[in-house]
Amino acid sequence: MLVTTLMALVSAVEHDNQRLITSTGFAFRSTGSAIGLTVASATFQNLLRVYLQRSVGSIDDAGGIIDRIRQGFDEINRLDKAIFGVVRQSYIEALRGVFITTCGLSVLAAFCSSFMRQNKLYTTIARK
Repeated sequence: MLVTTLMALVSAVEHDNQRLITSTGFAFRSTGSAIGLTVASATFQNLLRVYLQRSVGSIDDAGGIIDRIRQGFDEINRLDKAIFGVVRQSYIEALRGVFITTCGLSVLAAFCSSFMRQNKLYTTIARK
């Protein structure tokens, strides 16, 4: 996908601007990756906190347990067997929320890209 996008960007501009459009394409790709990772992480952490408070909130030292679980995935292996399944289900629900968010953003991106117009491709560098 990277090569296809890069070739489309380079073919859409004059020869003098190809350096600029190449670096701009990479900059937008890096920015998009960082934003996507940030949105997914924030969604996961917030949903996990909500689901854990609902399911584990009535247990003694629930706040400490929730904080330890959110700090590292390894903590789930140290839990009592009584709450292990509930915590695992909370993780599953939080991941499901991330997938739904990602699908929603993908639909939004597809909608926005439907307004792009096709560029005329030239067979020579002289663009004739």
